[in-house]
Amino acid sequence: MFSPRAEFRFEGIAFPTMRGRDEIDAAFRDHAPDDVLVIRSIQTDGKTATAVYEWGACPGVLSGELQLGIADGLIETLVVTVSNRA
Repeated sequence: MFSPRAEFRFEGIAFPTMRGRDEIDAAFRDHAPDDVLVIRSIQTDGKTATAVYEWGACPGVLSGELQLGIADGLIETLVVTVSNRA
């Protein structure tokens, strides 16, 4: 669902920004996630969707926000912010 020119980046953890659908696909293929995200809430205005999440393995401890920029029905930007709660 990523556009050919999409950008995917993380904030709060060290992980390089991925640019373009092929680079994003390769990153997921080579570094597949080993946990699930539990979505707590979602808000959208049709162009941007923001979801608050928790990591499935660490509920209440590791959480954050996903922000997706949408254009022509495809993801243009995905920013994953990671926050730690102690």
